[in-house]
Amino acid sequence: MSEGTPQEGTPKEGIGETAGMLPGGPPEKKKARAAIAAVIALILLGAGALAFFRVPAFHALLHPHAGDMDGKAAKGAVKFTCPMHPFIVSDKPGACPICGMTLVLQSSTAAATDNAATGTKERKILYWTDPTIPGDRSDKPGKSPMGMDRVPVYEEDAIGMVAMNPTQRLMANVATEKVARRAFVLDTAAVGKISWDERRVAKVSARIGGRVEKLHVDFTGSRVLNGQPLLDIYSPELVATQKEYLVAMAGVERMKGSPYEDARAMSSGLLSAARTRLSLWGVTDAQVADLERTKTPATVFTVFAPASGIVTERLVTTGQYVMEGAPLFSIADMNPVWVQAEIYEFEIHKVPVGTEAVVTTEAWPGKEFRGRVAFVEPFLSPETRTVRVRIELPNPGGLLKPDMFVRVAFKGTRGKELAVPDSAVLVTGERAMAWVEVMRNTFEPRMVKVGHKSNGYYEILSGLKEGDTVVTSAGFLIDSESQLKSGFSDPHAGHGGAESPPAPTKGNASPASVPGDHSGHGGK
Repeated sequence: MSEGTPQEGTPKEGIGETAGMLPGGPPEKKKARAAIAAVIALILLGAGALAFFRVPAFHALLHPHAGDMDGKAAKGAVKFTCPMHPFIVSDKPGACPICGMTLVLQSSTAAATDNAATGTKERKILYWTDPTIPGDRSDKPGKSPMGMDRVPVYEEDAIGMVAMNPTQRLMANVATEKVARRAFVLDTAAVGKISWDERRVAKVSARIGGRVEKLHVDFTGSRVLNGQPLLDIYSPELVATQKEYLVAMAGVERMKGSPYEDARAMSSGLLSAARTRLSLWGVTDAQVADLERTKTPATVFTVFAPASGIVTERLVTTGQYVMEGAPLFSIADMNPVWVQAEIYEFEIHKVPVGTEAVVTTEAWPGKEFRGRVAFVEPFLSPETRTVRVRIELPNPGGLLKPDMFVRVAFKGTRGKELAVPDSAVLVTGERAMAWVEVMRNTFEPRMVKVGHKSNGYYEILSGLKEGDTVVTSAGFLIDSESQLKSGFSDPHAGHGGAESPPAPTKGNASPASVPGDHSGHGGK
């Protein structure tokens, strides 16, 4: 072995010396490290315990509560919808793809968020009702008309109600109006035509056969007066009867001194029969008196007008031979006249006999003629589905002409009735309903029964009372929201009375727990 090679049993230089020079060898280092780790662990444990009881956020992180979980669930279920198109639903804000409006927070989401933020809150009573009386409502507890105690109906128990925030209400353009009694006017408009008064039309006919010698009224449209001459007629029979009358009159004069009573009576009978025959043929008393005075039969007799009016027909000419009973003239009085108006069958109840009517015509702009309904025909026209109504109308000066077209405004009235705007009533098939604002921004459907409609208002027979606030604009939007919430079932069934509460849903679950309530966890 060489000299430079250390021997196996000889210790290495420096190693022993170095080990001996370091007083804290490996065992001492391990102990120091363990002590430091223990101190750090104690510090962290103390800080964690302090944060657990003093910092709510750290406590909620390590020990979540039921209310916190509901709040997170509500936060995760945030939905946005379009006020104008409620079927557009999104899980993030944006614009409606149909109308471009900004999406707003859905009412159910907003309610859940409000519950999570405010925690437990008191249940709100909407109204008090007697479940045995449909439609019974009161703002305070008490006895119903049946003597039963009214029970409260809470906000979350109401069927079909829709709540919205002020932003949604503004975007949907919701307008309301109070239910009140109004002067319910049953105005009806119609068109009509002027006609003669049938009761004032006179027909002139020949009472005896003969030849027309002269026409005193020779054209249609002439105005005549009662007793005015119309025509002269020659009749051989009339001449013969005059002669018979003169003979009978002479016989009576001769028999005045006769001792035979029967002879005097026979002469008087013949004179009376001849006088009656002349009267039946239209000979007037003045004409008979003239015959007695002159003792000469007249060859022609004059026919006089039986009434005043306008000649509407002239059916004879000079030289024409007419038979007994042949029509000669037609005369109609033009004051008053009739207006024959046509009204639809659904408006018959608005125009009873006696209803005031205002008639206007383009022939006299700005002038009104007033009359009243005198007759409603008892049958309906199958072609036009209308009923003819007759109005008696004064016609001073003859301004209104037969067959003239006119406009008629019927002014019917029923006094003050409970009424709402027609836009507040939604007709759903066989039923009608209205949305009522029972509290601020909360709407409830009511089934209503409507009567007449006039001037944009429906008469309310049942379902609403005076003072109720009804929705007059955006009612269809509110109804759509109600149907969406009800899962497209019939949300209108059972409206108008108190209903049993529905099963709790996520939107109207029991109020969330107060975040700071640590009961059951040992905290104070």
